[in-house]
Amino acid sequence: EWRPHIWITGAAGAGKTFIAEHVIIPLLDHFGIYPASSSSEAGIRHKLKGDALPVVYDEAEAGTGARDGRREIIEMMRLASSGEHKRKYKGTPGGGVIEYDIRSCFCLLSIGVADRAEADETRCSVLELERPILVTADQMRRTELQFAKLNALLCSWGRDYGARLFARIVGLLPVLTQTIEVFTTAITGSLGGRRVADQYAPMLGGMWILGSSTAPTLAMAKAFLDNRDLSALIGGRV
Repeated sequence: EWRPHIWITGAAGAGKTFIAEHVIIPLLDHFGIYPASSSSEAGIRHKLKGDALPVVYDEAEAGTGARDGRREIIEMMRLASSGEHKRKYKGTPGGGVIEYDIRSCFCLLSIGVADRAEADETRCSVLELERPILVTADQMRRTELQFAKLNALLCSWGRDYGARLFARIVGLLPVLTQTIEVFTTAITGSLGGRRVADQYAPMLGGMWILGSSTAPTLAMAKAFLDNRDLSALIGGRV
């Protein structure tokens, strides 16, 4: 019923492109679309053709001049968030109307979010990557070892990992739906605000079923939240 979006941001060299190319895109496999930074809102919309495919938009920096294409894409994301009842209508030169359903989840990646209101944080969670400050040789060595461990894990997935994960999620769709409902109740009660719950319950529900094939009870969901510092979600940031 609600499609959350994420916006990954961080300084140059923080690892945004690595995450896109080695984590997100392999997970989504051929189920997603990956427009270049020069792609327009109209181009993405025509590519989707009403399909509920995830969109990964790297290098989503703000444009220059009066026409900023990124703002049009953000408006499309807002439309995609809120279910089946809002559609986009475009007039044709012949006086007709083309109707569009936007039903995708979006992942944007950029160096910065110029205006946090632009991200509409009740619909798009801003995830900031911190670039570690490496001063000593020991800090550099630990960071290199940590990255090598991560890279080895990613390489162990195999080329069909995204398809296998997709198959698992499809098989667990009834469980996922129930899990989202439980997390919506838990988040509304603990963090306040239905809009916050709508945004984060689908993501936390997805996180839950990565390690479980059954839905949590309300007590289990509350414990899951209590074991993580999620108070910053009230402000729309993690």
